[in-house]
Amino acid sequence: MISTNFTFCTQTNESNSPEITNANQIKPLYTNRVARFFSNQTWRDTLSVDVNGESIITGEVFLKITNYKGKLIYKTSFPTRELLNHEGLIIPDKDELEIKKRIDSFFAPTFFSQAVVVHNDSLSIPDSSITIWKTIQADPTAIYFSYSVNKNTINRIVYSKILQKIVAISGRKIETNGL
Repeated sequence: MISTNFTFCTQTNESNSPEITNANQIKPLYTNRVARFFSNQTWRDTLSVDVNGESIITGEVFLKITNYKGKLIYKTSFPTRELLNHEGLIIPDKDELEIKKRIDSFFAPTFFSQAVVVHNDSLSIPDSSITIWKTIQADPTAIYFSYSVNKNTINRIVYSKILQKIVAISGRKIETNGL
């Protein structure tokens, strides 16, 4: 059996990343973009994941969500190596293919669900944030997006209409071996 323990935080629009913002200055090595309902049930947002850097294996993944007005509402980055399902020695051709497959399926419909179905008992939410999470769960239109990094880390993000920003939940899969 696998259980999941999550921590809770909110996303601001502040940037800690040295990412180049002018798309003409850097061309992604690999990319995946989708338009889907996320922060608004009337207009679609653009979700994108780009790989920038020297190579697919040594590059950086940039996940961005832009709302229908063109405003960036979420941005994060992590090394592409975190998309691999193994640690240790890199096998260039095999690992590059695995990273590309993960990027291609990054926004698969199975990674999106209504926030109301995420049970509080599987989340480690600080008392100060319980009200925020309950408000999100009370919104039947709230959609969370779940993606994994590293071998055992799951990140979930959901847009809070009341806060007008993304709320992020991050946790680790814990294998309990049937206990």
